[in-house]
Amino acid sequence: MATAALAITALLLPISASASVGNAENSDDTLEADNLDAEEPEPAISAEVVAGAEALIPQRVREVEASSRNLTQLRAELEHLEETIVTNRMIHEAAVVKLAQLQNQRDTLRADLSAARNSQLEASFRMERHRGELRSLAIQAYMGGGRSSESLIYGAAGANVAGSEAVIVGQVESTLRRNLGLAQADFASATTDVNRYEADLLTTLEEISDTEHQRAAAEAELARVEPTVPRIQEQYRDAYLVANVVGANFSVVALDAYLGAVETVPHCRISWTVLAGIGRVESFHGTFGRSQPRPNGVVSPRIIGIALDGSEGVALINDTDGGRYDGDATYDRAVGPMQFIPSTWRAWSRDGNGDGIRDPHNLYDATAAAAAYLCKNSSRLDNAVVLRSAILSYNQSDVYVNAVLGYHNSYRRLNIG
Repeated sequence: MATAALAITALLLPISASASVGNAENSDDTLEADNLDAEEPEPAISAEVVAGAEALIPQRVREVEASSRNLTQLRAELEHLEETIVTNRMIHEAAVVKLAQLQNQRDTLRADLSAARNSQLEASFRMERHRGELRSLAIQAYMGGGRSSESLIYGAAGANVAGSEAVIVGQVESTLRRNLGLAQADFASATTDVNRYEADLLTTLEEISDTEHQRAAAEAELARVEPTVPRIQEQYRDAYLVANVVGANFSVVALDAYLGAVETVPHCRISWTVLAGIGRVESFHGTFGRSQPRPNGVVSPRIIGIALDGSEGVALINDTDGGRYDGDATYDRAVGPMQFIPSTWRAWSRDGNGDGIRDPHNLYDATAAAAAYLCKNSSRLDNAVVLRSAILSYNQSDVYVNAVLGYHNSYRRLNIG
């Protein structure tokens, strides 16, 4: 991250050669403008990688604290992705801005260099002209053949110039040498400008090349990283749903199913903790044996009870579903996380997650069906006596009811929902 920060800082610094572009006398104004640019705040850029992942979580459980090793690792990966994306977007944006400034500077330097070279060439022509005039003056003075130097240089009009020929030649020579000196000074000044503009242009072109490389590197990194974000976000959502709720013995997806089931029967005032108590007694919230709930609520492997074959202590219920739900075409078996008998499931089945399927092995569907079943005879399940009666209809055992109510009271202390 430190290297990236240095790269961004370098991109945001004032352009080094800008003070030499154009009129050097305005360098103080240029530096002041550069300082103002340097004080501008960096743009606020957010990748919203972590927030996007959290937005995929069902709203009912989005604020629930969950914990698992996989969840922690994926959270760290999301944060790293977000930092990478934000950093490279800032580098890219700063590079685009700096390139525009550098390209303007390059164009100005090229114009200034062209003007300086023209001035250098014009001064060179003047120098050669004045040197030629001096040579002509010397030759014609030496070879005048009786004609005055003034007449040789200025023609017939020179015959009218007052003074001796020697004085006139000296004055003309002095003027030509002064003009040659001015041309030489102009040439030297133009040469200095040419050298400075060439050096500044070379520096600017190198800066343009470096900045283009930084921009391209940022674009390449973004092209590599950004497409991976949706996949990691979905993995984070799934890991969050199957992680355990902190302080509880059930997963987030189980909690979401319980909370969602309560919303389907608002008239009967049942608490999600009652459904959680049943889920705990029936299947350890869908984790009995080797089973685990998936993010979509499907419990795998399926939880299937013993055959209800009428053996000692076991009810006799012949097959009613052709083995569709319990895999047994001879006797029925309780199925799913809420342990429905197939015939009861057929009467009370619900699609708790809106996927168009009614599946007793899905937490969302099974808990919605359990809520409907418990509420079939009363709308006052917030009453202790009525609630006990409703649970007893689910399983006619006082031991069972006491166990469910015990977990119900325990889960109420979580202060969820």
